[in-house]
Amino acid sequence: MIKNSIKQMLRMPVKSMSFLSLIALSALLLTLGAILLINNSAAIRSYEDSFITIGTVEQKAFSVSQSVDWDAELKDYRMLQKSEYSTLLPVSLLSFEGANYIHKPEKRSYYGSFAPGYILWNSSFPQNFPVVIAEISPMEDCIPDESVRVKVNKVLFGDSSIEGVSLWFCNHDTKNPKSLEKDKSYAVVLTTRYWAHGKHYDEVKGQEERTTEYVPIEVLATQYESNGIQIKDTLEGTVEEDSPYYEVTEGFYDTDIGKRLSNLVVGYSMLRETQPVTGTNATMLLMSFYRGDSYISQGRDITEEEYEAGNKVCLVSKEFAENNSLIIGDSVNLQLYFTNSKDSSGTFSMEQWLPVTATGEVLSVFENSNYTIVGIYDISPGASQDRYSIGADEVIVPLAAIENQNRCNIMVYGPMKGTTTSFQIPNGSIEAFLANWEIYGTDELEITFYDKGYSQLQTGLQNMKRVSLLLLGVGLFMVVFLLLFYSHLFIVNQKERIAIERCLGVEKKQCRSSLLAGILILLVAGSTLGCGLGGVLSQHISAKTLSRVYYDASYSSVIETDAEETAKEVEKSPVVVMIASFSSGMCIVLLGVWISVEKINRNLKVEPMQLLSEKRRG
Repeated sequence: MIKNSIKQMLRMPVKSMSFLSLIALSALLLTLGAILLINNSAAIRSYEDSFITIGTVEQKAFSVSQSVDWDAELKDYRMLQKSEYSTLLPVSLLSFEGANYIHKPEKRSYYGSFAPGYILWNSSFPQNFPVVIAEISPMEDCIPDESVRVKVNKVLFGDSSIEGVSLWFCNHDTKNPKSLEKDKSYAVVLTTRYWAHGKHYDEVKGQEERTTEYVPIEVLATQYESNGIQIKDTLEGTVEEDSPYYEVTEGFYDTDIGKRLSNLVVGYSMLRETQPVTGTNATMLLMSFYRGDSYISQGRDITEEEYEAGNKVCLVSKEFAENNSLIIGDSVNLQLYFTNSKDSSGTFSMEQWLPVTATGEVLSVFENSNYTIVGIYDISPGASQDRYSIGADEVIVPLAAIENQNRCNIMVYGPMKGTTTSFQIPNGSIEAFLANWEIYGTDELEITFYDKGYSQLQTGLQNMKRVSLLLLGVGLFMVVFLLLFYSHLFIVNQKERIAIERCLGVEKKQCRSSLLAGILILLVAGSTLGCGLGGVLSQHISAKTLSRVYYDASYSSVIETDAEETAKEVEKSPVVVMIASFSSGMCIVLLGVWISVEKINRNLKVEPMQLLSEKRRG
């Protein structure tokens, strides 16, 4: 009977070949769409693990105020600009309806930890510390409105190598500074900011290389309440702010100014042995880690559970660990004694504030804890040295582990900045976030998103998904249409053959097998050919699409490598191709068999003579 079926198909070569060709084409489209859809979905899931979307927040200045400051070298005032804010906005403004945060917005402070038992960058190079507290005497009576020679009688704090030598001194920021007398000694806090200048320096500058001058700084302290209100310094109004150098007489260090200077010696000594500590709710919220400038080189990252529970664990820098012979599992003692609620540790300058309270007292440790090292991070070669850089010897801890957050010894206070305020949202949700922000947000905050190009990648993958669904839909439609149409040609139109075979005594079972055999051969041949070609073609299309760089990898070569490897693994998986091709072919064959059997059974239920009469009427 099978031979008869094959012979019958050969009698209809045009119909048979057209069915074979069209079923192969539909199988190709069906298989190609299925494989691309599977690969695309797998790529999206893999990329979700490789990409992170964060936003940084910065409060815009309400206005810019201008002020003038004297420049002793220019002999004129220079214009200074300062950002003014209507009020310092709280981070709670970012909690609004529709904000689907993975990690809620945090405004990070960083804390100074007094670390006398550790080798730090600052303590390793004391000569590089930017502040010197000393007693000086002028080489002659003078007015320091330009660089003048003074002798360093005694170094109370700072670079001891300058003790006993002469240096250039200028009250650079004061138009009419107080005069200095040759036979007197003056206590002063010095820093270097300008080149030496003036007629005294011009007389000798040909004999020496150009050098810097030392400038006195005010001894008034800044300190803030937890709500940002500045605490008034107890010395305010009692010292000469324009001429911050003080004659040393008998009992000078028992006076308010003398005690303040003595406490500054202690304060700066502590500051020189201080390492920054930053609390966060996720390591990737720190831009240095997010863009790959910093990375975990040993151990592991702090886990979500540890961040949430506030466990006493930490990440330390490779340099700090090596200098102090620390390994994973060791403890680090953190003695927090000041809070900076404005800057990140990478942008902080030690000259910005005095390390004493508003009453002139030495800052006291307000939190003393031991943290276990779970990870050691390193800085990538060629990492950007910008405002997002991580601080020297910085320690990263869970924010919840710091018990006295933003409550004690707040020395610097300021608005939200991109370096201190950030959050994480799901990948691909930037547009939805901004739509809700338009409704509930404020124009005073500027939000900048970083997703390493995930938005562009998502667009490419979504386009590919739509193409694969289109191919899948067209292939499925063609399969159903072809099976319905050709089953009619091969079965319904062969009523006379069925009637004759029945009249000759052929059983229904044999008739069914005879009719089905030829269609089944064409189905298997066409679906096998089409599914095989679809599998091969999918590999070439996948190689040109999935591995294409849809994203901006400028922030991290690690992400770029991971993404490319993910695409290659997905597209080169032979298991996916084999399963998809086999499944598509089996679906076509089974569907074709079911449709054919239904139509054959319908004809077999009709009496042979009735079939002959229907054929003649047709």
